[in-house]
Amino acid sequence: MSDYKKHLNPLFNGIEDIQNFSNVTKETELLKEEYAYLEPVVQKLVEEVQKDYRGVEKLSEALEKQIYEIETTTGDDHSDAVSLYNQLLNEMELKVNAINLKLEKLNSPYFGKIKFERKPENREIISYIGKFAIFDSQTKKILVTDWRAPIANLYYQNAGPEQEVSFESPAGKQEGSLTQKRQFEIARGRINNIYDAKTGNVAADEFLLSQLKGRVGKKLTDIVATIQSQQNEIIREDINKTVIIQGVAGSGKTTILLHKIAYILFKHETQITPNKSLIIAPNKMFLDYISDVLPSLGIDSLEHNTFLFWAKKILKWDDKYIISTTSEDLELKEYKGSYNFKLLLEEYFESFEEHLLENIPSTMKKDITEKYYSLKKAHPEISMKERIDLSINYASSQKQFRKNLSQGYVAPVWGADKKVKEIQDYVKQKYNPYKIYKNMHKYVRGSKYISSKLLLKLKKYNKEVLTENYYKTEDLAPILWMHFQIYGISNYKKDYVLADEAQDLSPFQILILREIAKNNNLTIAGDLAQSIVPPFYIKNWEEIISILQKEGQRKEEISYHKLHRCYRTTVEIIEFANKIFKKHFPKEFVLPKAVLRHGEPVEYIKDDGLIEKINEEFDKDIASLALICKDIHHANSVYKKLIKKKDKIKRQILAHDENNYESGLLVIPVEKAKGLEFDTVIVAEMTDEHYKANEMDIRLFYVAVTRALHKLYIHTLKAKKSSMLLSQS
Repeated sequence: MSDYKKHLNPLFNGIEDIQNFSNVTKETELLKEEYAYLEPVVQKLVEEVQKDYRGVEKLSEALEKQIYEIETTTGDDHSDAVSLYNQLLNEMELKVNAINLKLEKLNSPYFGKIKFERKPENREIISYIGKFAIFDSQTKKILVTDWRAPIANLYYQNAGPEQEVSFESPAGKQEGSLTQKRQFEIARGRINNIYDAKTGNVAADEFLLSQLKGRVGKKLTDIVATIQSQQNEIIREDINKTVIIQGVAGSGKTTILLHKIAYILFKHETQITPNKSLIIAPNKMFLDYISDVLPSLGIDSLEHNTFLFWAKKILKWDDKYIISTTSEDLELKEYKGSYNFKLLLEEYFESFEEHLLENIPSTMKKDITEKYYSLKKAHPEISMKERIDLSINYASSQKQFRKNLSQGYVAPVWGADKKVKEIQDYVKQKYNPYKIYKNMHKYVRGSKYISSKLLLKLKKYNKEVLTENYYKTEDLAPILWMHFQIYGISNYKKDYVLADEAQDLSPFQILILREIAKNNNLTIAGDLAQSIVPPFYIKNWEEIISILQKEGQRKEEISYHKLHRCYRTTVEIIEFANKIFKKHFPKEFVLPKAVLRHGEPVEYIKDDGLIEKINEEFDKDIASLALICKDIHHANSVYKKLIKKKDKIKRQILAHDENNYESGLLVIPVEKAKGLEFDTVIVAEMTDEHYKANEMDIRLFYVAVTRALHKLYIHTLKAKKSSMLLSQS
């Protein structure tokens, strides 16, 4: 049994202490009132855990017996024994997971309480709100309400008691008054703090502040207890529309996305499933950083990937397709990510289609072509391949019919199958999206969608980049579009699609994601001020909204939200950053507003004090410290310097290429730090050599300083001039 016990939440070892409330002090009437509710909830969960554990013990004994059967049987009996063992093993995994979920509930059964007085009968409804629902199977009562349930909306949308509130329940609109909103900090089944939220008082802010102070730079965690009103509106927004979120650094964009899909899967479980949903993230370290949130909300099997690896997976590209390292042409790169480039591809694809049909090696060409275009007109949703296959079969049948008609009797058309195969072989060799895309660069002619200058650049690009199987990242969206035109998109459709750090996606990439999202079920989140991948494709979100409307989406099928409040970073760090950025950022870029939390002032470190300061921070028992560098080359250089002094540093030094968000000293470029957060951030070697007063470097610096949860240091070098950006802080 011990093998399985080690997979249980460590809370299991202290379950008897949690069950015993005899030593709990209930000094106030408030504590007496709330423990009167909490204690039976905890007792019930303990009983369920213990009952489930007894089932695990019995299952463990059955597994031991089955191991003996495997060792002592042969032939079919041995195969049956192995099969039963695997079945029992799967059952054990499910039971252990079920116990762990109950232990998580036991640790903190709920975080909120509301009293709702429903009109017209003035009936009081009391609901305790938690991450998961808790039921009493004997009384059939709901002890704790799931945070996604309709009535929980009252908790999130109101700062305190309010008259004339309502929520939409399965039975219809419920109206009345919110007479109480209470918030709890509960751990190990014990109340640590209670906050009575009153409209206009600071209790709600105190609760939020306590939660923010408690955050440490480990992997991202859920925020179900502290979802703010505007965040809640986005999370609970209707499906079948495209949602765009512009949020400043630290405004909770990532957590909104993850909680939104958790809410949608709860509310629309028959329409939207996790295994048919997709999250697109900027890099693999970011994916590791968010990896615990959805499982903590009870959601598994939701696909998450970067656009690059997701696209390669669909195209079934192996290692023979290689990213080119030739120099960037930012003008051409920006064009390839644009809507105009998509329109140019549509034009070219039509000419490719015509050429393909005109050169069919058969006398059936006319019948195939006519049938193809009639199908295209009547059923535009059918893929090119399917239309051609149907047209070939139709033309072959017509030819046989005419032959039989002329001869006056039914006779087989000798060689018909061979001729059909010849045509199929001809078209099949043309179904290569990479080659079609490459030929487009070579053969495309003048168009209103491209300038003569860019046309010349395309032809040059064909010779210098698209050699063999080389490509650049900006080529993936258009090649994927070609793939969908040939093979169709139905097999790749997703119930729901979310994309984070979307400011660094191109309009073309966003259109691809919108195309695979059923019923326009796409949510994208980003911050234009944090766009750090040249050529900064998206200048404003209105441009994306306009493109979506040109693609046929109605205005009411698109919603746009702006988030201005920063919950991550302290007031001192935000004020330091804003002094610099307000001088450089365009007026349409809204600067973050820090929320509540004060901390230590921003400090400067000279090069000879870097290691001492790193060790001082680790002595504070922080979980994560990031030494953020300008780019990958800079990060590699700093890492090499530090690794020579590793014996003097109290924690492990981690390189950025490990792709895991781990505790320790992480040396990381801004590009890979984007979207992450750390207890302490040191901006490495802030010199004129690395950070100049240009648009790119200002954006990089902005992303770097806004990664800090609690403390920010700026590292300068005695031997080199400090960046002039610092003189403006």
